Amino acid sequence: MKKIGRFVFGALALSIFLVFSCENPASKDPPTEGSALTTGNLTIQNKTLYAIDFVCWTSTDGTAYYFEPDQVFDSALNRTVGGMLPGSSQTREVKIGTDAVYFYFADGGAQRYTAEEAEVEPDGNTTFTLTDETGIYTL
Repeated sequence: MKKIGRFVFGALALSIFLVFSCENPASKDPPTEGSALTTGNLTIQNKTLYAIDFVCWTSTDGTAYYFEPDQVFDSALNRTVGGMLPGSSQTREVKIGTDAVYFYFADGGAQRYTAEEAEVEPDGNTTFTLTDETGIYTL
């Protein structure tokens, strides 16, 4: 009787382990046509001659994403903050949307935003490059 009890207990434990440790194969299927893909990749490149900080882009649902791969000295704050040095870039997975890129020049002044908007499409790869010729507005 004890051998049967151990066998049943062992089989039951193995069954529970298999049920909870196996992945759902359907979760690895690629999205079907018409399904809602909600993210893409956005790369922001700073090809200007200036350090910029508080670099931000906002998705359609209002989620703000900051691009701060470097530490820059902000003269208005008199401290080091996250930002982008000239020549740097950063890629982030973001929710889809279309918005301008907002930033400050690290040497001071008001917040700026780009005249052109960065559009991130579902499952896409968007690169937005800031140059010295990029149209910008002041808030």
